[in-house]
Amino acid sequence: MAEPSLHASALVIGTTGLLLRGPSGSGKSMLGHQLITSSHAAGQHAVWVADDRVLLEHINGRILARPVPELAGLAEFRGLDVQPVEHSAHAVIDLIVDLTGAAD
Repeated sequence: MAEPSLHASALVIGTTGLLLRGPSGSGKSMLGHQLITSSHAAGQHAVWVADDRVLLEHINGRILARPVPELAGLAEFRGLDVQPVEHSAHAVIDLIVDLTGAAD
């Protein structure tokens, strides 16, 4: 049986694992891309873990994020479709950011 996944994006900036949650179209992928791009420009480590769907596991009081296998190494950007991205196999999540949909 497949593990349930969460509609979210996960990334690592420096040593901080981030989980970006929100409805479709709320900007999770674009925010993740901007954070990674600006971190690289500042000479800081930054990498995707997962985009669109994330597997979460609770281990020893920590939240571990992993990509859904069929989406590992891929991120979807509106207008650009699915693109290959550098990614990590997992990350400990330190911060959860909840995004809301755009105001109408």
